[in-house]
Amino acid sequence: AVFKRVCATCHNATVAGPRKLGPTLHGVVGRKVASVEGFRYSTAKRDANLVWTPDQLDPYLLNPREFMPGTTMAYAGLKSDADRKNVIAYLATLK
Repeated sequence: AVFKRVCATCHNATVAGPRKLGPTLHGVVGRKVASVEGFRYSTAKRDANLVWTPDQLDPYLLNPREFMPGTTMAYAGLKSDADRKNVIAYLATLK
């Protein structure tokens, strides 16, 4: 429910299906940052040498611009600890 309310406006949760403002989040947990083919990432994301793990996603989802200065993700952050935990758990199921 949180994913649909907060993320689905800009992100898809399926492998192929329609491109939105942001890249698909299918398979994001365990994926290298800025690695979805054909998506144009910010320099900050392209230069990041990170893999999206729950430990990386949590502070990113809390405050994307603080975690990764220069990101073009236009989202202020998900302040609720429980909501972030639930979104990350959901993302981990998308394999």
